[in-house]
Order: sequence, then structure tokens, then C-alpha cells
Amino acid sequence: FPASDGLPVAFRLFAEGGFSVGAEWTAEGFAATIESLRGEPCFIVLPERLFDTPVYAYIAPKDGAFRRTEIKTAQLGRETVLDFSAICAEETLLLASRPIEELVCAAPAPTEPNGRMKRCGKAVLGG
Repeated sequence: FPASDGLPVAFRLFAEGGFSVGAEWTAEGFAATIESLRGEPCFIVLPERLFDTPVYAYIAPKDGAFRRTEIKTAQLGRETVLDFSAICAEETLLLASRPIEELVCAAPAPTEPNGRMKRCGKAVLGG
């Protein structure tokens, strides 16, 4: 989430369990989308600094409109997580610090290709 220098942060990645995750954090708040590619259970751990921040959750089927959904919590080991285990394959979850009606979509920030390949064992990323 936001860099220590207060600059906005945005990323897109693939997560364990078959999820495509995109998130953006600015001074105004945050928004994250989690697309379920396989229908595996989805549990989300929020950073501690968000515990006092309101979180709004919406689910959309593929090519459908977002609808508000209840946020349930579960205990996994020592951590309290957000439980979206009912999300189905090809549904997208939206988590935001504001209601969807207040979100403003802007042009995406310019991106730059990675300067070099990143390696971890046999895995290679970027280029």
C-alpha cells in the first residue's frame, strides 16, 4: 500500500489460488479488484492500518454490473481475514474505501517496461 513517501501506488499481479489482483492507493483512498479465475475460496488479509478504514465490497459476474456484498470475517490461524469464499469462477470482487457511487475512474498511470528480467530460482518475470 502507499509508499512511505506518500506517493500513490498501483499494481497488478496474479495471486495463489487463481486470482488476478489489481489495486490502487492514493491520498484519497484505495480500490482493489480481485478476479477469480478458477473459483477457489478467496480470503484477504488487510494491512493493520486499514482496520479503522471503512471497506465497501462489491461482486460482479463476468460482463455484469457490480452489486454490494456482505463482508464476512474468518479466523485463519492467528489472523483475522476477510472471507469471500463464496466467490465463483469468473466473478470479480471490488474492495474500496468509498462506496462505488463515489469512485472516479481516471486514465491509468503511464507504465514502463521492466528494465531487466527478475529471477527467483527457475522463475523469470519481466523483460
